[in-house]
Amino acid sequence: MANILVTSFSIFAGLLLNLLLLVFDLVDKEGNNNDNIRNALEELYLNISFCILISILLIFLLLASFVNINFSWYLNSLSFLVYYFLFVFIFTLLMVLKRIYKMLSIKFKP
Repeated sequence: MANILVTSFSIFAGLLLNLLLLVFDLVDKEGNNNDNIRNALEELYLNISFCILISILLIFLLLASFVNINFSWYLNSLSFLVYYFLFVFIFTLLMVLKRIYKMLSIKFKP
């Protein structure tokens, strides 16, 4: 299970880095025309950055699970941290999706 999660979070980190560059490009193109859109893009940029940070942290925590230490407190605390950051990642990713949807709906509005 840890192998699959490490692979998926590595892919997510790469895709989110690409999305971060796209949002950065949108900020440059948008200019200072609309403060609401600029603030939404800044919040989206920060959410994506936080999501990348959480995915890298999860990769390190999951790689630490491969170390063969038979202390129950180590495994319990490691599994708690992995589950906690997994839920934080999922909720942050949902926030990113919601904000991207709002940004695109504003752009496609007639």
